[in-house]
Amino acid sequence: MNTTDNPNTGNPNTDQAATASQPPFPVGILAQLESVSIAPECEAAIEEIRHNTQGSIVWRFRKAAEARDLFALSEISSRMTVLALQAETELRALIRLRTLVPCLPAGETELVIRREVDLVLSYPEAILHKPLPGYALVEILKPRDVFMPNVSFGVPQLLCLGANVPRNYPLREAVLGSYSAICMQTVTVDERDTAGVMNGVSARWWQLNSHRMPLSKEPFLGPQDQPDEPKNTNSSQHSSEQNGGTS
Repeated sequence: MNTTDNPNTGNPNTDQAATASQPPFPVGILAQLESVSIAPECEAAIEEIRHNTQGSIVWRFRKAAEARDLFALSEISSRMTVLALQAETELRALIRLRTLVPCLPAGETELVIRREVDLVLSYPEAILHKPLPGYALVEILKPRDVFMPNVSFGVPQLLCLGANVPRNYPLREAVLGSYSAICMQTVTVDERDTAGVMNGVSARWWQLNSHRMPLSKEPFLGPQDQPDEPKNTNSSQHSSEQNGGTS
């Protein structure tokens, strides 16, 4: 998919379709992701993780469950695609989210609103045993110029989900939290708040421009997203190795 840039410097709520005011798809489906059908090649990848990756049987099965949740999320939401996955040691996934993304290119003074973002999700075994820092799970791979209070400046662009993420935090929650943060539905703009702010300059800018939040009111799951037959039919999307996804 080609990225469409929108240099609109007014209120960028161009992502709000007529469905935005309609009730979203029942969120109860998020508690039943195991019942969502996924493509056969994705099921095969899950079995590979269960039986042929490193770690204890508990860790292998947990990696498989979290990976399956990602595939299931991509089935029920038109706003997410799983691009690559690997789980030899820890679970790592490259996913694409389609939503409005605030960016500030070098040398520019006006926001550029882009329409998709690639995230690297990292899920280490340590999360089974203890809380982790809020920035430990999600890196924004591209675009490289995201301008948000809870995204660190430079490389890597770490997205902070809070002071910490609790033990056994599900990866699906990291996806949902990332989506709502990126389109500014949930955000911390107080630069004194060390629990989530990674870019003080951005925090101060958004304080002065709070009327521009959120960028989009569209939910991650909308009425157009009905679980149906698996749509992930291109096995090349789900390679066992993540190529170029962890710069």
